[in-house]
Amino acid sequence: MLLGLFTMHEEIALRTHGDIALWPHGFALVNALVLGKVALVVEDLQLGHRIKPTPLIWPIMLESLILAILFIAIHVLEQVIGGWIHGESLAASVPAIGGGGALGLLFSATSFFVAMLPFRAFRIIANAIGMGRVWRLLFGAPSAHP
Repeated sequence: MLLGLFTMHEEIALRTHGDIALWPHGFALVNALVLGKVALVVEDLQLGHRIKPTPLIWPIMLESLILAILFIAIHVLEQVIGGWIHGESLAASVPAIGGGGALGLLFSATSFFVAMLPFRAFRIIANAIGMGRVWRLLFGAPSAHP
């Protein structure tokens, strides 16, 4: 969903300059599925759990950083493999992340890092206090009456 939001923002920016492109939405959906799988694998590896669990901000930040780095690496890998399939050279298939250059890479990494913070925070806090308690806090206790 987040990649769809980023894509929608990109489309709004393109429309302000007269360019209309609807293809990024399909790409964002496929990318979201791939990155979702990466996030599940990272969660199974429990990379942030090597840090002491208190305070919880440290594993939240570490896992968000790991996911941001992996998401960018997976995106580059996807583009390189796609370029290889289409017969492009390695240099031609490496994407210009965030518009290119170190600044674009920094902006993209920061965006992914900040975007991952609430997702990782919710999961880590839910693990710490128990999913049942989180469910009751969000939706209330199940009523005893039908």
